[in-house]
Amino acid sequence: VVTMNRDRYTALPDDLKAVIDANTGPAWARLAGEVYDDLDVVGRAQAVDAGHRIHRAEGGVANPDWAAAIAPIPEAYVGDLEARGLPGRAVYRRARQLADACR
Repeated sequence: VVTMNRDRYTALPDDLKAVIDANTGPAWARLAGEVYDDLDVVGRAQAVDAGHRIHRAEGGVANPDWAAAIAPIPEAYVGDLEARGLPGRAVYRRARQLADACR
């Protein structure tokens, strides 16, 4: 995913907006999704061929076992960013607010 500040986009000349518009949007998202789906098939086959077992978390992140397993990851990442002097906690909090607003 690539994002762009709306004000920056609006400030672009029309010819550059046209280039961006011609190379983004739902059609490109579908194409990218198909590429990643194909790569998942290849990666899964490689893992199985290498003798790895594949475990599926039924219910995805709504599955309590899966949610518990991944729960520490954001805090560890934010802590690492903060230790490097970056505003990880503030950015993560805002990202969560925006995600929650989309539900």
